[in-house]
Amino acid sequence: MPFMCLMNPLKPLGPYFLSNGSALLLAFLCCFGIRDAYALQQNMGKQMIPTIYQDERALLNALAIIESDNKPNAIGDTHDPDGPALGAFQIHQKAWDDISALRKANGMTTYPYHDALKPVIAREYATTFLRTIISRFRVHHHMPPSIPVLYACYSFGPSILNKIGRMTSYGIEVCPYLEACVGGTSAKTAHRLFTDLGITYKLAQRKISTGKRMEALVFAHQESLHTNGIPLLW
Repeated sequence: MPFMCLMNPLKPLGPYFLSNGSALLLAFLCCFGIRDAYALQQNMGKQMIPTIYQDERALLNALAIIESDNKPNAIGDTHDPDGPALGAFQIHQKAWDDISALRKANGMTTYPYHDALKPVIAREYATTFLRTIISRFRVHHHMPPSIPVLYACYSFGPSILNKIGRMTSYGIEVCPYLEACVGGTSAKTAHRLFTDLGITYKLAQRKISTGKRMEALVFAHQESLHTNGIPLLW
């Protein structure tokens, strides 16, 4: 059954969304607009709202905003020795090849690297990688990562997958709209997941800080769904 939301236009947005203000809303509207803002649930008297990791569409849209302002033709990191990062999800060729190997091992279709500029295919590859990160955390730590930790893993590329089981310096964080997850309660502690693997403090801190921006987008979307039934990332 599709997820349906019941909108109450008279109910104000919560404090988290208000504190992050109109800038978030403007960014969402510019990138996506508000489509299918609400639908009445005909057969049930309660809201059916997906949790953060059930709502992959919102998660992927937030990632695309952070990586490229959701520009499918974006070309970044042009001076990187591994070559540029392509598309809305800014995937390097080495990462693309590694994701292709994951997809092939699971019987999924693979595509050449230049298809990273094709929005639908790039989204498939980003989805494969995010799902694999989350799955590895559930296997090794029995819970998913926090969004900042998820983003950092994505940004470090598929080579991080075999290191997830070695992550030991983490706190258990209870996230809004999400079960308990792996990650410190702030960017000041979450970086230890990566510095304990030999990644420099400066780089780990930068990745976690960027991940906090992605988290802010997703939490604002979730709060809007829960308070007014209006999606901001669909």
